[in-house]
Amino acid sequence: MSAAQENGKVVMKLADALDKLAKLEQANKLPEADDLARRMLAAMPEHPHILQLAGIVAYRSGRVQEAIERMEKSQALAPDVALYPRNICEIYRGAGRLDDALAAAKRAIELSPEDSRSYFNCALIHYERLELDEAVAVSDKAIALDPEFAEAHFEKAEALLLGGKLKEGWESYEWRFKLKQAEGMLPKTEKPQWDGQPLAPASC
Repeated sequence: MSAAQENGKVVMKLADALDKLAKLEQANKLPEADDLARRMLAAMPEHPHILQLAGIVAYRSGRVQEAIERMEKSQALAPDVALYPRNICEIYRGAGRLDDALAAAKRAIELSPEDSRSYFNCALIHYERLELDEAVAVSDKAIALDPEFAEAHFEKAEALLLGGKLKEGWESYEWRFKLKQAEGMLPKTEKPQWDGQPLAPASC
């Protein structure tokens, strides 16, 4: 077998292992994912995407500092991959490190200016920092890229309402029923939802 063929086999095995690790994490099989991540890191401790996925698994397993260390190392090894700052900004936010979270979110936007999710993450951080105008502006950028992005509309609504802009805020707040976690909140009916207009008098 030639060196090129041997390298090709290694690359395929690595891709399969990364795919398996990602699927275990997504399926909430965290102990299995954690075990696989540790074995992969033992074999390739400097591989940025292994570190990234291993960091996500560590975070979801409650090991926040370990997750941050892995993901910071991942970024240092591959500083131009937009996904990495986008992911770690959420972990920084969860850890209360809002300055670091904002810097990571802005880096993700810089690397991938067409990614609506990066703008949404940035809006969340501005909201938590009570920078409400900035939260609205960045939410609008996410919405401009993805007009049906319900979470971005809802984040905009929260910032508007907290800032006292009630009319526009309540209009955006209607998007709450399109959030994934809102499925089933409204009773199933073929009747239209009331839009706030005066109701016609009931007939006797």
